[in-house]
Amino acid sequence: MAEALIDTNVLLRHLLRDDAAQADSADALLERIESGEISGWVTALGIAEAVWVLSGPRLRLERAEVRNALKEVLQIPGLRVAESSTLLAALELFTELNIDFIDAYHGVVAAAAESAVYSFDRDFDRIPGVRRIEP
Repeated sequence: MAEALIDTNVLLRHLLRDDAAQADSADALLERIESGEISGWVTALGIAEAVWVLSGPRLRLERAEVRNALKEVLQIPGLRVAESSTLLAALELFTELNIDFIDAYHGVVAAAAESAVYSFDRDFDRIPGVRRIEP
């Protein structure tokens, strides 16, 4: 079987355990990936969606809880995560600097590319290695 994309809701059921049957199915799928029986992958947008759901108005998890839960997912053996190292670094900035996850992600990308960021958002001023330019 070819590698299959894992939707965010599968990751959320695994993490939140808010639907027992779906959580068990999600766990079983991730265990099959970890064992090498099947292949799966997750996109950067899938992780961003998970951050939004976990930290958003409904659940309001603490940033450190969100970071720790998603680090667990990002480090599942056999699960391919697009831009894994960028996402891990963005999760750290999201937690440590208390900034939006997407800003943290863009900051990590800009710093790695040694690129300035055109933005009105002053949160970029707090990201090491990023130079913000007002348009």
